[in-house]
Amino acid sequence: MRTTLLLAVLVAAVCTVRLFRTPWSASGLAGEPESVESAVAARRLAEGRGLSFEVAGQALPPRTGSWFPAALAPAHLALPGEPGAGVLAVLAFSVAGCLSAFALGRRMAGDWGGVLAALAVACAPAFGAAAGSVRPEAPSAALLLLGACALARGWKHVEWRWLAASALCVVGAAALRPLCAWCALPIGLAGLHRGRAWAGIGALALPFAALVGATALWNFWWFGDPLRTARAFWGTWPDGGPLPGLSASFVPEGLRELASPWVAGIAAAGALGAWRVRMAHREASAPVLAFALLGAAPMSVQQLLSPPEGAAAHLPLLALLGVLAGAGVASLLPEKPWRAAMPLPAAIASLAALVGTPREAIPVRRIAADGLARAVPRGAVLVTGINPAYLGPFLAGRSGATIVPATREVAYARLRGPCGRPLAGPVADESIPAIERLARRGVPVLVDTSSVPPGSRAWMALTSRLRPSGASRRCAWAVRLRPPAGLASRPD
Repeated sequence: MRTTLLLAVLVAAVCTVRLFRTPWSASGLAGEPESVESAVAARRLAEGRGLSFEVAGQALPPRTGSWFPAALAPAHLALPGEPGAGVLAVLAFSVAGCLSAFALGRRMAGDWGGVLAALAVACAPAFGAAAGSVRPEAPSAALLLLGACALARGWKHVEWRWLAASALCVVGAAALRPLCAWCALPIGLAGLHRGRAWAGIGALALPFAALVGATALWNFWWFGDPLRTARAFWGTWPDGGPLPGLSASFVPEGLRELASPWVAGIAAAGALGAWRVRMAHREASAPVLAFALLGAAPMSVQQLLSPPEGAAAHLPLLALLGVLAGAGVASLLPEKPWRAAMPLPAAIASLAALVGTPREAIPVRRIAADGLARAVPRGAVLVTGINPAYLGPFLAGRSGATIVPATREVAYARLRGPCGRPLAGPVADESIPAIERLARRGVPVLVDTSSVPPGSRAWMALTSRLRPSGASRRCAWAVRLRPPAGLASRPD
């Protein structure tokens, strides 16, 4: 028991080192628009300003719903004002998922199985990328792995408390990603198959009813209709197009996103591992196989029929395949005295923390936003290609500063609000005369050349009527535009 505990602590430390990403590195919030909306909404919630984000002064609900931003809010309480703070909450979920993989692997193939299963999950490129971003894929996959652990614990005798714990984990995952509700199926069937149907139904019904009720209240508060979701409110996927239904036309692109050596390798190793542990440890492997085949696999099938979101959207199935692969390899090891020794799996785990650890990314957008926050004066107009929902909090201290999207290609510039007006207001390349009038009145007009470089369409349109007068001393990419000589005092 002590050896297993020490191994679990080591696995947690290794996975933390492997998956850790600093909030500064993650503060570029890649993966628009969901990551930006969730992070900004979580930050506002931590500041007591409601579960929303702002575009052009209008409070809007994040399209991920309320639960994921709420899960990120504690990290923003700990690091106020840091846009990438939510990555620490995602890291905590991800490490918990790796520990769940350790528990599942150990249950099927001992300590070696636990270590190899955890490393198979932590070292998967898609899991590492998801754990280093402010998106719900890694936390929801981690909750499903934890739910699989609880189901395995209560599988043999169909214990109600363990089925309820598994259902709570699945409900938590479904709150973050509704597609995860598929994983309720093996829990209900566990009670039905073992002659305890009411145990499975009761364990599922109560937490799902609580989730549905709470979500309906949030929907009613925002939209006046308990059945209208944030996705339906936005009516887009992901920005500017109609929300599509399931379609086989998405399958080829989805399969192309999965066409990588590591996905093929984990699928083959997982299939062989499933066969091996099924032969060697039939009872211990049954709940993991049920969770993979009845929950994660249908979830991935539906994901293939939906707009592609990358390999990370299939993390639950890929993670369970990794667990089965690790346990399968461990079950092939000969029964020798050295297999029970702790140093060997501990050394393997430690080596994984040192070899191939991903490098920190440079948050270019965060650097640009910090510079603009220093350079933009009060009451200025800033023409930029940066997402206005992302940039808004940086300019919050600049009273009266207006963000003008450079073109309709900027996030939210194509969308229209409930009144039919453009959500982000007018765009620069369609409002050159109005911007020129503001400049003639003495209003500071600046262009963010980090996102609107010289030679771009918006830059050419602006400089056809206004002249660049040099960059700000505080920010090299904040360029001031002025009216041509002799026009500064001309009346409108």
